[in-house]
Amino acid sequence: MMICRFPENEKTAFRIHPCVEINLRQGDIAKALYDNGVQSFNARNYKQALKSFSDFTDTYGKHKLVSNAWFWRGECNYQLGNFPAAALDYEQVISKYGSSGKAASAYLKQGMCFIKAGKKDAAKVRLQELIKKFPKSPEATRATQLMKDNKM
Repeated sequence: MMICRFPENEKTAFRIHPCVEINLRQGDIAKALYDNGVQSFNARNYKQALKSFSDFTDTYGKHKLVSNAWFWRGECNYQLGNFPAAALDYEQVISKYGSSGKAASAYLKQGMCFIKAGKKDAAKVRLQELIKKFPKSPEATRATQLMKDNKM
């Protein structure tokens, strides 16, 4: 991670990542990096978002947002059509942060990755796990429909 001063406010403004400027008195660097990833994702700049989220997970593995960052890495890879990498990112959420708010979505999206990769048996197993663990979730409803649509 590169940190460099901005000339316009030498005492407090820093660049921690391309396109990210923060005032150290107003926020933390990790949150700024995460927010940059979200902003890039929302702007459909998936490669830049992936870079931000990857830097975040590599640097801030104990941060409270790390499970979300792994999920967003998966979303970036999914949007880029890199389904094997996305499935691995979602697996991080499932295996390490199974009680996080992103867990049900990670199960669903990993199942969708398996479908895209032609691995229907793996998709069925993952989607059934989702339905069992989170039966009342919107993701479980979607998983049920996906299994029906894909004749699983």
